[in-house]
Amino acid sequence: MIIFSYLSQTTSHPYGGSGPQVQLAQTVSLPSSSHNFVARASGVTSDISSRLARTARLDKYMRVLKEKCPAHFGNSAATVPAANHRCTTESNLPMHLYRDFKLSFTFERYTYCFQCCLPQSRHGNGEEPACHAGFSYRTGEKCPFAGFIFKAVFCMWHNEVFRNLMIKELGEGAPLDIYDNFLKWIVLDSPDPGRYHNLVEVFLWLCSAVEKVKPKFFN
Repeated sequence: MIIFSYLSQTTSHPYGGSGPQVQLAQTVSLPSSSHNFVARASGVTSDISSRLARTARLDKYMRVLKEKCPAHFGNSAATVPAANHRCTTESNLPMHLYRDFKLSFTFERYTYCFQCCLPQSRHGNGEEPACHAGFSYRTGEKCPFAGFIFKAVFCMWHNEVFRNLMIKELGEGAPLDIYDNFLKWIVLDSPDPGRYHNLVEVFLWLCSAVEKVKPKFFN
């Protein structure tokens, strides 16, 4: 109940050569193309750092949430072991919609794990969380986090307090209080190159919201 009280009150993201006079004039300002290159390079570096910081957070969160019930976490910010678990949260949600929700997602190859949506590392970019790195995708092998992020976000949207705060902080004015609109938006990649897929970003937001209220939740 503490998490809901908190969330309801939150309102809230070359020099060189001869001829010194000529050379001095040339070094006063770089050509516009050089400025553009520096700006682009700086932007790329910032985007990479942003994504890797998100990867580190995902690794931290998923280690704690492994083998926990995604419905309990997404809808009530609780960690309940999933093994031998008869979920009372799911019984209060429209889970008949979940299958179509999950099947709505498609990812470009080698970008996200199709079982759990955690980012993968391409060309050594290091974006895959360490907790997921041992998963090989061999035939018949199940990802240890399969379905968690999908179901947690689905169940989160059906909590009115979480949903309204998520829309305020991440929705950028989109009418995401309507389920069909939310579904069209959540299946997209973020247009910000420093961010991940919208599904991952919403999950990160949810974990951060929980962590603000309970700082030791993911320790």
